[in-house]
Amino acid sequence: MHVFQATPIIMEKIVLFSVCYNIFMTSKSDLIAYKSRWITVNRYIEKERQSASIEMRWKQMNSSYVMAKNLGLSKSDREEIKAYQIWAGLKEKTIIRNRKI
Repeated sequence: MHVFQATPIIMEKIVLFSVCYNIFMTSKSDLIAYKSRWITVNRYIEKERQSASIEMRWKQMNSSYVMAKNLGLSKSDREEIKAYQIWAGLKEKTIIRNRKI
């Protein structure tokens, strides 16, 4: 029989209780299988990252930049602007090169 251990989460005046998602993984084989699945997932994600095109990476970087800017997390300084201009130049060169192919 499992005993649920609830963790209190306090949000202002409301107290919520959260049960750990892996409370039922008690055997060593369950834990090994769980870890193995995440190793497989991480390998797949790494393969996706390695095979991503420059255009995809550009879009990801650009959306991260815009989100950080909208959240007020980015500081606009000369180095950042320079890096942004370098990425824009690389994007242009890539687009031109792909048109020639």
